[in-house]
Amino acid sequence: TRARREEPPKNRRKAPPPRKPEDDSIPETPLRPVARSGNGKPPETRAPRKRPSAARRPSITTTENEKPADIGPYDLDPGRFPLLCRLGRNLTAAAARGEIDPVIGRAHELDRLLDVLGRRRANNPVLVGPPGVG
Repeated sequence: TRARREEPPKNRRKAPPPRKPEDDSIPETPLRPVARSGNGKPPETRAPRKRPSAARRPSITTTENEKPADIGPYDLDPGRFPLLCRLGRNLTAAAARGEIDPVIGRAHELDRLLDVLGRRRANNPVLVGPPGVG
């Protein structure tokens, strides 16, 4: 008679390979790989990243007839986004200039606005708070 060979169950996991000894000064946390990513140096002793020099940055040239574009961090280039610039409104810039009315004391109007926006099917942002807070 043949003896049956005992096969291990297929759903049993294999034991993980033994780990190599690593820097034990870093505690075992999910951030350990991040802390080790600096060639073994702790994060506070790493050299800061350098920004690209001005020589490598692209320069903006203008002709004599053309003025340099006065575009702020929240302004759109009308040449690249003509429809958005024509139909949209920069709320951050308008709030910085004081052109937007405050909403303090307008609970009834705000409730009505939220009801109207909630009935629509599209995603609509609701702006709450002072300008620039998100």
